[in-house]
Amino acid sequence: MTATPQLSLADGLRQLRLSDTELWNRYLALGGTGDLHQLRDHVRGGTCPDRHDHNIIAQALNDAFVDEGHDHAVAYHDLYRRP
Repeated sequence: MTATPQLSLADGLRQLRLSDTELWNRYLALGGTGDLHQLRDHVRGGTCPDRHDHNIIAQALNDAFVDEGHDHAVAYHDLYRRP
């Protein structure tokens, strides 16, 4: 990783142009246990995800960035600086 990731979950999802369902499938594959509604709330900031869920969602998004040939862009829980 060349730079500290700065994107929020929502920004990463928008940039990747993944559907909520695509992200949810990636999240589940990494061990996430929330339902699709909970994932949407976490990503869009309706509820504050705990550190573990945030990091699983961030990892799912970062894996998608890597799949597209990019670096990890989405910040993990302890690295994200909210505006």
